Amino acid sequence: MIREQQIDSLAAFLVSGLVSKGIIKPKGDAKDIIALVVEFLSANFEAEAQIDAEADRTAEDLARKNPGIDVTRMRNLTRQKLAEVREQQEHAVSAYEDAVRISIGTPAEMDALFKALEPLVRAAPSKSKSKRAVQTRTG
Repeated sequence: MIREQQIDSLAAFLVSGLVSKGIIKPKGDAKDIIALVVEFLSANFEAEAQIDAEADRTAEDLARKNPGIDVTRMRNLTRQKLAEVREQQEHAVSAYEDAVRISIGTPAEMDALFKALEPLVRAAPSKSKSKRAVQTRTG
């Protein structure tokens, strides 16, 4: 895992390089921008560490169940798939910032939920850029 000092140095290098080349013109203190970059990089490295740990666990579990499996290849494939899923989830979340996701079980529960929400959905203007309307199921 990368150390905090390395992340701090990398963030300072990136920001100072962008500023010195005129690529960005900070409206505030460069230290504030560096702090934001540090936060972003730290979160990214932590997410990568979580993906690596999960890929290791999955590959080791598969290797125990399937002797002879190429553990390194399985670990790399699992790591790639987990990263793809995480990226898709992040894009899905940012695409629906003003949305609420509700998980329900049966069709009857879904019908009851739609019926209960219908007056609220019709009354509230959507902030979403999407022109899709909420559709309720009638049965």
